[in-house]
Amino acid sequence: MKKMQIKIIEPETDEIIVINNSEELHKLFEELKKESDVIHRKQIPS
Repeated sequence: MKKMQIKIIEPETDEIIVINNSEELHKLFEELKKESDVIHRKQIPS
């Protein structure tokens, strides 16, 4: 089976994040989901 990587470049810092397996990808999505939830909560007026 062919081994694949996903490389993500953080636009603000040019930091490169390398994803080697589905577990790392899952962690990244969970992190992004948390950030998205925080941003969404900030935009909703109380």
